[in-house]
Amino acid sequence: DGSFEVAQGKYTFLGWYKDAEFGQQVTSLTLDLGDATLYAKWSEPTEQKETVQVYTREGNYIYFGEYPQTIKSADVTVDDVADEDGYYLGSDGARYAKVVADPYNSYCTFSDGSSVADGATYYFKVEPIRWRILSEDGESAFILADGILANKAYDADSNNYKNSDIRAWLNGEFFNAAFGEISQSLIETTNVDNSASSTGYIPNKYACVNTSDKVFLLSYREAVNSAYGFASSSSTYDTARRMTVSDYARSTGAYMDTSKSYFGCGGWWLRSPYYDYSSSARDVYTYGSVGNSHVVYDDGYGVVPALNILL
Repeated sequence: DGSFEVAQGKYTFLGWYKDAEFGQQVTSLTLDLGDATLYAKWSEPTEQKETVQVYTREGNYIYFGEYPQTIKSADVTVDDVADEDGYYLGSDGARYAKVVADPYNSYCTFSDGSSVADGATYYFKVEPIRWRILSEDGESAFILADGILANKAYDADSNNYKNSDIRAWLNGEFFNAAFGEISQSLIETTNVDNSASSTGYIPNKYACVNTSDKVFLLSYREAVNSAYGFASSSSTYDTARRMTVSDYARSTGAYMDTSKSYFGCGGWWLRSPYYDYSSSARDVYTYGSVGNSHVVYDDGYGVVPALNILL
Protein backbone atom coordinates (compact mmCIF):
# COMPACT_ATOMS: atom_id res chain seq x y z
CA ASP A 1 0.00 0.00 0.00
CA GLY A 2 3.05 2.30 -0.11
CA SER A 3 3.12 3.00 3.63
CA PHE A 4 6.16 2.62 5.85
CA GLU A 5 6.40 2.64 9.65
CA VAL A 6 9.11 4.66 11.40
CA ALA A 7 9.89 4.82 15.12
CA GLN A 8 9.92 8.22 16.79
CA GLY A 9 10.91 9.05 20.36
CA LYS A 10 8.66 11.17 22.59
CA TYR A 11 9.75 12.84 25.87
CA THR A 12 7.38 13.70 28.74
CA PHE A 13 8.02 16.61 31.15
CA LEU A 14 8.03 15.33 34.79
CA GLY A 15 8.54 18.57 36.74
CA TRP A 16 11.07 21.03 38.20
CA TYR A 17 13.66 20.06 40.86
CA LYS A 18 16.07 21.95 43.11
CA ASP A 19 18.90 19.47 42.60
CA ALA A 20 20.51 17.74 39.61
CA GLU A 21 19.77 14.33 41.16
CA PHE A 22 16.02 15.11 41.06
CA GLY A 23 15.50 14.41 44.78
CA GLN A 24 13.80 17.70 45.76
CA GLN A 25 10.84 18.46 43.57
CA VAL A 26 9.44 22.00 43.41
CA THR A 27 5.68 21.87 43.72
CA SER A 28 5.07 25.63 43.83
CA LEU A 29 6.92 28.89 43.14
CA THR A 30 6.71 32.19 45.02
CA LEU A 31 7.39 35.67 43.67
CA ASP A 32 10.14 36.30 46.26
CA LEU A 33 12.09 33.19 45.27
CA GLY A 34 15.00 35.35 44.03
CA ASP A 35 17.85 33.87 42.02
CA ALA A 36 17.55 30.09 41.88
CA THR A 37 18.70 27.21 39.72
CA LEU A 38 16.07 24.66 38.85
CA TYR A 39 16.42 21.39 36.97
CA ALA A 40 13.87 20.08 34.47
CA LYS A 41 13.23 16.36 34.59
CA TRP A 42 12.12 14.51 31.48
CA SER A 43 11.13 10.90 31.00
CA GLU A 44 13.14 8.59 28.79
CA PRO A 45 11.79 8.68 25.23
CA THR A 46 9.03 6.22 24.49
CA GLU A 47 9.03 4.69 21.05
CA GLN A 48 6.04 5.49 18.91
CA LYS A 49 5.20 4.20 15.47
CA GLU A 50 4.28 6.69 12.79
CA THR A 51 2.99 5.60 9.39
CA VAL A 52 4.53 7.50 6.50
CA GLN A 53 3.06 7.25 3.00
CA VAL A 54 6.11 6.71 0.77
CA TYR A 55 4.41 6.02 -2.55
CA THR A 56 0.95 5.64 -4.03
CA ARG A 57 -0.14 3.31 -6.79
CA GLU A 58 -2.70 3.92 -9.52
CA GLY A 59 -3.09 0.98 -11.90
CA ASN A 60 0.19 0.46 -13.72
CA TYR A 61 1.75 3.59 -12.27
CA ILE A 62 3.52 4.45 -9.02
CA TYR A 63 3.91 7.98 -7.66
CA PHE A 64 7.21 8.00 -5.81
CA GLY A 65 9.72 10.72 -4.93
CA GLU A 66 9.34 14.30 -6.10
CA TYR A 67 10.93 16.66 -8.60
CA PRO A 68 10.16 20.09 -10.15
CA GLN A 69 7.88 19.59 -13.14
CA THR A 70 4.96 21.94 -13.94
CA ILE A 71 5.17 25.71 -14.37
CA LYS A 72 3.55 27.73 -11.57
CA SER A 73 -0.01 28.94 -12.07
CA ALA A 74 -0.38 32.69 -12.43
CA ASP A 75 -2.57 32.92 -9.32
CA VAL A 76 0.10 31.39 -7.05
CA THR A 77 2.64 33.60 -5.26
CA VAL A 78 5.92 32.34 -3.77
CA ASP A 79 8.04 33.32 -0.78
CA ASP A 80 11.24 35.29 -1.26
CA VAL A 81 13.44 32.98 0.82
CA ALA A 82 14.30 29.42 -0.19
CA ASP A 83 14.06 26.50 2.23
CA GLU A 84 16.93 24.14 3.09
CA ASP A 85 16.34 22.24 -0.16
CA GLY A 86 16.51 25.39 -2.26
CA TYR A 87 12.76 25.46 -2.94
CA TYR A 88 10.28 28.29 -2.38
CA LEU A 89 6.95 27.91 -0.60
CA GLY A 90 3.93 28.84 -2.69
CA SER A 91 0.64 30.32 -1.53
CA ASP A 92 -1.00 27.00 -2.49
CA GLY A 93 1.15 25.14 0.06
CA ALA A 94 3.34 23.50 -2.60
CA ARG A 95 7.08 24.05 -3.04
CA TYR A 96 8.60 25.53 -6.18
CA ALA A 97 11.98 25.48 -7.91
CA LYS A 98 13.28 28.78 -9.27
CA VAL A 99 14.90 28.75 -12.71
CA VAL A 100 16.37 31.43 -14.97
CA ALA A 101 15.38 29.99 -18.33
CA ASP A 102 17.89 28.85 -20.92
CA PRO A 103 15.67 27.12 -23.51
CA TYR A 104 16.98 24.91 -26.31
CA ASN A 105 15.62 27.33 -28.92
CA SER A 106 13.10 30.15 -29.37
CA TYR A 107 10.32 27.74 -30.34
CA CYS A 108 9.95 26.15 -26.88
CA THR A 109 6.66 26.63 -25.06
CA PHE A 110 5.31 25.50 -21.70
CA SER A 111 2.34 23.19 -21.21
CA ASP A 112 0.11 26.26 -20.65
CA GLY A 113 0.96 27.52 -24.15
CA SER A 114 3.24 30.38 -23.11
CA SER A 115 6.66 30.79 -24.69
CA VAL A 116 9.83 29.99 -22.76
CA ALA A 117 11.64 33.34 -22.71
CA ASP A 118 15.41 33.16 -22.55
CA GLY A 119 16.70 34.79 -19.33
CA ALA A 120 13.26 35.05 -17.70
CA THR A 121 12.70 33.73 -14.17
CA TYR A 122 10.15 30.97 -13.69
CA TYR A 123 8.95 28.75 -10.84
CA PHE A 124 8.12 25.06 -11.18
CA LYS A 125 5.98 22.99 -8.84
CA VAL A 126 7.75 20.19 -6.99
CA GLU A 127 5.45 17.23 -7.62
CA PRO A 128 5.39 13.46 -7.10
CA ILE A 129 7.16 11.64 -9.93
CA ARG A 130 4.96 9.30 -11.94
CA TRP A 131 6.66 6.00 -12.77
CA ARG A 132 5.50 3.34 -15.20
CA ILE A 133 5.72 -0.22 -13.87
CA LEU A 134 7.67 -2.28 -16.40
CA SER A 135 7.64 -5.49 -14.36
CA GLU A 136 7.03 -6.70 -10.80
CA ASP A 137 7.31 -9.88 -8.77
CA GLY A 138 5.24 -9.07 -5.67
CA GLU A 139 8.21 -7.91 -3.62
CA SER A 140 9.73 -5.31 -5.94
CA ALA A 141 8.99 -3.48 -9.17
CA PHE A 142 11.12 -2.29 -12.08
CA ILE A 143 9.88 1.23 -12.86
CA LEU A 144 10.60 3.92 -15.44
CA ALA A 145 9.82 7.63 -15.14
CA ASP A 146 6.82 8.41 -17.33
CA GLY A 147 8.38 11.47 -18.95
CA ILE A 148 11.56 13.49 -19.42
CA LEU A 149 12.41 15.02 -16.04
CA ALA A 150 15.66 16.78 -16.92
CA ASN A 151 18.21 17.30 -19.67
CA LYS A 152 21.88 16.36 -19.32
CA ALA A 153 24.81 15.53 -21.52
CA TYR A 154 25.69 11.82 -21.36
CA ASP A 155 29.32 12.84 -20.84
CA ALA A 156 31.81 15.42 -22.03
CA ASP A 157 33.48 13.06 -24.51
CA SER A 158 33.05 9.34 -23.72
CA ASN A 159 30.30 6.70 -24.05
CA ASN A 160 31.69 4.61 -21.17
CA TYR A 161 28.59 4.35 -18.99
CA LYS A 162 30.46 3.36 -15.83
CA ASN A 163 32.48 6.58 -15.87
CA SER A 164 29.82 8.82 -17.44
CA ASP A 165 28.67 12.15 -16.07
CA ILE A 166 25.03 11.15 -16.44
CA ARG A 167 25.44 8.05 -14.26
CA ALA A 168 27.14 10.14 -11.57
CA TRP A 169 24.32 12.70 -11.73
CA LEU A 170 21.58 10.07 -11.47
CA ASN A 171 23.08 8.41 -8.41
CA GLY A 172 24.19 11.65 -6.78
CA GLU A 173 22.37 14.93 -7.35
CA PHE A 174 19.15 13.45 -8.71
CA PHE A 175 18.95 10.63 -6.15
CA ASN A 176 19.34 13.06 -3.24
CA ALA A 177 17.01 15.71 -4.66
CA ALA A 178 14.18 13.37 -5.65
CA PHE A 179 14.11 11.02 -2.65
CA GLY A 180 14.07 11.50 1.11
CA GLU A 181 15.77 9.17 3.54
CA ILE A 182 12.87 6.73 3.84
CA SER A 183 12.27 6.67 0.08
CA GLN A 184 15.95 6.04 -0.55
CA SER A 185 15.81 2.98 1.71
CA LEU A 186 13.16 1.44 -0.60
CA ILE A 187 15.29 1.77 -3.74
CA GLU A 188 17.22 -1.40 -4.44
CA THR A 189 20.80 -1.50 -5.62
CA THR A 190 20.58 -3.00 -9.09
CA ASN A 191 23.25 -4.98 -10.91
CA VAL A 192 23.01 -3.07 -14.18
CA ASP A 193 23.79 -5.11 -17.31
CA ASN A 194 26.21 -3.18 -19.52
CA SER A 195 27.31 -6.13 -21.65
CA ALA A 196 27.69 -5.92 -25.42
CA SER A 197 24.46 -7.88 -25.75
CA SER A 198 22.57 -5.18 -23.84
CA THR A 199 23.73 -2.55 -26.37
CA GLY A 200 22.38 -4.40 -29.41
CA TYR A 201 25.84 -4.68 -30.95
CA ILE A 202 27.97 -7.83 -30.70
CA PRO A 203 30.85 -7.22 -30.51
CA ASN A 204 30.93 -3.74 -28.99
CA LYS A 205 34.34 -2.61 -27.82
CA TYR A 206 32.78 0.31 -25.93
CA ALA A 207 30.58 -1.88 -23.71
CA CYS A 208 31.70 -1.42 -20.09
CA VAL A 209 31.57 -3.63 -17.01
CA ASN A 210 28.31 -4.04 -15.12
CA THR A 211 27.58 -1.38 -12.51
CA SER A 212 25.78 -1.37 -9.15
CA ASP A 213 23.34 1.53 -9.19
CA LYS A 214 20.32 2.91 -7.39
CA VAL A 215 19.15 4.83 -10.48
CA PHE A 216 20.08 4.15 -14.09
CA LEU A 217 19.13 4.59 -17.74
CA LEU A 218 17.49 1.90 -19.84
CA SER A 219 19.67 -0.13 -22.19
CA TYR A 220 18.90 -0.70 -25.87
CA ARG A 221 17.83 -4.27 -25.07
CA GLU A 222 15.39 -3.07 -22.40
CA ALA A 223 13.97 -0.38 -24.71
CA VAL A 224 12.95 -3.04 -27.27
CA ASN A 225 11.67 -5.58 -24.74
CA SER A 226 8.01 -6.36 -25.46
CA ALA A 227 7.62 -7.76 -21.92
CA TYR A 228 8.08 -4.18 -20.69
CA GLY A 229 5.39 -2.89 -23.05
CA PHE A 230 7.73 -1.62 -25.79
CA ALA A 231 7.72 -2.46 -29.49
CA SER A 232 10.28 -5.16 -30.23
CA SER A 233 11.44 -3.35 -33.36
CA SER A 234 13.75 -0.38 -32.85
CA SER A 235 12.38 1.34 -35.96
CA THR A 236 8.76 1.36 -34.78
CA TYR A 237 7.33 4.76 -33.88
CA ASP A 238 6.37 3.40 -30.49
CA THR A 239 4.00 5.46 -28.33
CA ALA A 240 5.28 3.61 -25.25
CA ARG A 241 8.78 4.99 -25.91
CA ARG A 242 7.50 8.48 -26.69
CA MET A 243 8.21 10.82 -23.75
CA THR A 244 6.87 14.30 -23.01
CA VAL A 245 9.32 16.94 -21.77
CA SER A 246 8.39 18.49 -18.40
CA ASP A 247 7.99 22.27 -18.17
CA TYR A 248 10.99 22.35 -15.85
CA ALA A 249 13.21 20.58 -18.40
CA ARG A 250 11.96 22.87 -21.18
CA SER A 251 13.23 25.84 -19.18
CA THR A 252 16.65 24.29 -18.55
CA GLY A 253 17.43 23.51 -22.19
CA ALA A 254 15.76 20.22 -23.12
CA TYR A 255 14.88 19.83 -26.78
CA MET A 256 11.15 19.55 -27.46
CA ASP A 257 9.48 18.69 -30.76
CA THR A 258 7.13 21.38 -32.06
CA SER A 259 5.58 19.42 -34.92
CA LYS A 260 1.86 18.70 -34.72
CA SER A 261 2.19 14.92 -34.32
CA TYR A 262 4.90 14.91 -31.63
CA PHE A 263 4.45 18.28 -29.96
CA GLY A 264 6.09 18.45 -26.54
CA CYS A 265 8.01 15.18 -26.93
CA GLY A 266 11.78 14.95 -26.69
CA GLY A 267 14.67 12.62 -27.36
CA TRP A 268 16.17 10.75 -24.41
CA TRP A 269 19.30 8.82 -23.59
CA LEU A 270 19.82 5.09 -23.36
CA ARG A 271 22.90 3.93 -21.46
CA SER A 272 24.13 1.75 -24.33
CA PRO A 273 27.19 2.97 -26.25
CA TYR A 274 27.40 3.03 -30.03
CA TYR A 275 29.80 0.41 -31.37
CA ASP A 276 31.82 2.54 -33.81
CA TYR A 277 32.52 5.85 -32.04
CA SER A 278 33.59 6.49 -28.46
CA SER A 279 31.71 9.80 -28.48
CA SER A 280 28.26 8.41 -29.32
CA ALA A 281 25.54 6.60 -27.38
CA ARG A 282 22.18 5.12 -28.31
CA ASP A 283 18.97 7.08 -27.75
CA VAL A 284 15.22 7.24 -28.32
CA TYR A 285 13.93 9.77 -30.86
CA THR A 286 11.02 12.11 -30.20
CA TYR A 287 8.66 9.89 -32.19
CA GLY A 288 9.53 6.70 -30.31
CA SER A 289 12.01 4.83 -32.47
CA VAL A 290 15.43 3.85 -31.13
CA GLY A 291 18.47 5.58 -32.59
CA ASN A 292 21.92 4.16 -33.21
CA SER A 293 24.19 7.06 -32.45
CA HIS A 294 23.93 10.46 -30.75
CA VAL A 295 26.87 12.62 -29.63
CA VAL A 296 27.37 12.29 -25.88
CA TYR A 297 28.02 15.99 -25.26
CA ASP A 298 24.53 17.15 -26.33
CA ASP A 299 23.12 18.64 -23.12
CA GLY A 300 19.69 19.17 -24.68
CA TYR A 301 18.88 15.49 -24.58
CA GLY A 302 16.42 14.16 -22.02
CA VAL A 303 16.84 11.97 -18.96
CA VAL A 304 14.27 9.26 -18.17
CA PRO A 305 15.44 7.50 -14.97
CA ALA A 306 14.73 3.87 -14.08
CA LEU A 307 15.05 1.98 -10.80
CA ASN A 308 13.89 -1.01 -8.78
CA ILE A 309 11.68 -0.30 -5.76
CA LEU A 310 10.70 -2.54 -2.86
CA LEU A 311 6.93 -2.83 -2.58
